[in-house]
Amino acid sequence: MKRRQRRISTSEFKHEAACLTLDQGYAYRQACEFLVITATALWNWVNQLKEKKKRVYAQVSRNDNRAAAEPDVGLKSESTRTREDHLKKLPPLLMSDAFN
Repeated sequence: MKRRQRRISTSEFKHEAACLTLDQGYAYRQACEFLVITATALWNWVNQLKEKKKRVYAQVSRNDNRAAAEPDVGLKSESTRTREDHLKKLPPLLMSDAFN
C-alpha cells in the first residue's frame, strides 16, 4: 500500500485559508471542503495568524505608548545635558575662535 504524499502549502495559501474563517466568516467545515484541506491544518493556521496579529498589535501599541511618553521639546534630554557638560570641560584653547 502506498503512502499518501504530504502536501506542502505556501505561506500565502495558509494566510488566505486562515483569512477565510477569520475575516470572511466562513465556517471551518466550509473552508476545509472548499480548499480540500484538513480541519486540523486550518485550525493550526488560524491560531498562528491570531498570534501574529496579537504580536503586531502589541508592538504597535507599545510604539504608541512610547510616543506619548516622550518628553516635551523644551526639556533637555540626558544625552544633551551630558554633551553640554563635556563641552564645558574642554580646554579654553579648543573652544576659542583662534583654534578654528
